[in-house]
Amino acid sequence: MKVIKPVPITEAVLVSSNVPESEPLIWNASTSYVLGDRVMRPTLHKIYVCLVAGVDATPPESSALLSTPHWAEYGPTNRWAMFDNQASTETVKSSPIEVAIKPGIVNALALINVYGTKVKVEMTYGGETVFSESRNLDMSELTDWYDYFFAGFDLITQTVFTGLPPFAGGEITVTIESVGTVSCGALIVGSAYEIGDIKYEPTVEIQDYSVKQTDEFGTTTFVQRKYAKKLECALWLENNRLNSVFGLIASLRAIPSVWIGSEDIRMGILTVFGWYAVCSITIPYPDHSLCTLQIQGLT
Repeated sequence: MKVIKPVPITEAVLVSSNVPESEPLIWNASTSYVLGDRVMRPTLHKIYVCLVAGVDATPPESSALLSTPHWAEYGPTNRWAMFDNQASTETVKSSPIEVAIKPGIVNALALINVYGTKVKVEMTYGGETVFSESRNLDMSELTDWYDYFFAGFDLITQTVFTGLPPFAGGEITVTIESVGTVSCGALIVGSAYEIGDIKYEPTVEIQDYSVKQTDEFGTTTFVQRKYAKKLECALWLENNRLNSVFGLIASLRAIPSVWIGSEDIRMGILTVFGWYAVCSITIPYPDHSLCTLQIQGLT
C-alpha cells in the first residue's frame, strides 16, 4: 500500500491553465447586489453569494465571518476547483482541460472524480521530456450493438500515476480529453510513500448521504445525494520501518491524502482520497507487525 502526501497547488505552483476564471463578476464595494447574486474574489479564487441585498463595502470573505453576514462562501472558482483538496467541487470545461504545474520534488499524481475518456501526464525538465504517459479512461467492452445500448459505459473516475522523476524544477502538464465536456474533482500531486503489504480481504464500503424518509402512511421518498468510500484493511509492516511508517501516518492527521491499496487498474476501488480515521499497530512477531487502517473517503 502507498499513500500520496499532497503538495498544495498555489498561484506559485500553477504555471498555466486553459480554464477561464472570468465568471462570475469580480466583487465591487460600490455595487448594489440583490439576494442570490454571486461574485468572485480573484485573489482568493473563491465565489461568494449575496445574503443581504444592497451595498456593502465589507469584503465578502470578512462579511461571511460576521454574526449577521451579508455574504456566504459558495465555493472555489471553476479554474481552482480541482486544486481545493476536495473531490466534490469540480473544474468543468469543454474538452480539453490542460493545466501545467511546477510543484517541486514529487513522484506521483492522482486525478480524482475525473470525467473524460483520455488523460495524459507529461513532465519536462531542462527543455526535455522526462516522463510521458497516456491512459484510456473508457474501459467499456462493447462487442455488438446490444452491448452498446444495454451494457453501459465503464469509465474510470480516478487514476494514479507513479514513477514521476523527482526533479525539483520539473514542469508537469496534465491533459484531460473527451468528446464534449470534461471535468476533474481533484488533482493531487505529491510524494508517494510505501507503507506496507496489504493483506487479502480488504473491505470497501459505500457511505450513502442520500435522504430516505417514510411518512405516517408508509410512503418512502428518496433524495439522491453523494456518497463516500470507506476502506478497511490490514497491512504487514517490517519492524525496522515501524518508526518511519508511524511518523508518516501521524503527519497525515486531518490531511486528505490519496491511499493506494493496489495499482492494479482492476482494483481501482482500493484507491481512496480521504483521511485515516483509525490506525492501529500490533507487534506480534520479531520481524513483522500488523497495521490496521480505516480510511474515510471524501464525497
